[in-house]
Amino acid sequence: MAFHQRVAMTATVLAVALIGGFLMWRQREARQQDERRERVRVEEASRQAARARRAAAAPKQAAVPGPSAGGRASESTGAKQPDKKPKRPRAAAQAGTAPPAPGSAEAVTLALDRLLDDEAYDKLVIEAKKLIKHPNPEVRSRVAFALHWAGLQGLAELTSMLGDPDPEVAQEALDYWKTALSDIENPADKAAMLDAAYTVTGDHTDGQVLEDLLSEFTFVDDELIAAAHLAEMAGQSKNPAHAEAFIEALDGISQPDETSKTVQEAIANVKKWERQERRERAEQEQE
Repeated sequence: MAFHQRVAMTATVLAVALIGGFLMWRQREARQQDERRERVRVEEASRQAARARRAAAAPKQAAVPGPSAGGRASESTGAKQPDKKPKRPRAAAQAGTAPPAPGSAEAVTLALDRLLDDEAYDKLVIEAKKLIKHPNPEVRSRVAFALHWAGLQGLAELTSMLGDPDPEVAQEALDYWKTALSDIENPADKAAMLDAAYTVTGDHTDGQVLEDLLSEFTFVDDELIAAAHLAEMAGQSKNPAHAEAFIEALDGISQPDETSKTVQEAIANVKKWERQERRERAEQEQE
């Protein structure tokens, strides 16, 4: 076979391999996007259910007829309404209602809602810090909601709410937190936030919440970074009920020949895997 024919065949094989690899990558990306969409859908359904429960338990306020807040003409007048950015759900609920009762959650968070409606997120985070330990769980629920809309700016404070004493508020905070976490693209930052979340909730972390946190590590693109933070979290844990979940997560990375029997063994296996992975990456960089 002539030399140029061998070159052509080699090029063809490489092209086919590249195309196949690209198609596999596209399929994997599509699956991951579908998983993210499904997760967002489930989280949104959970949030809506929690808000519905709170709304059913909260006293209703009578609507006030006539112009809405801010002096804008009501729709019944037929006057043209000026264009305005749609209000957030909680802030919108304030429009067209009687002033909130003094001391109510609505009254306490009035300034927070206004900052949210104005998208003044820097000031919103400052206001949220004042209310994050408020004794009324409905107030704290509203704080979590506002921090959620603040995105990455409110993520640190939202993380601190994962240990809220009210289970519903803690769950809402977790749902909001996971949505905000998805906006973090840097693997190290994402892993650090997951680590911080477990530090906040600690050994009192509910089993399902722990599984949620550990599952988020699958979205950390660099396994070396994920492994380091997982090992640190597992080393902090003193709750025997968390051991199995940590072992499963750690073994999922290190892939030992036999399942680790203890958390310490799982950590040791991950450390061994880390050393091997670093050597292989260093060799690849030298090639």
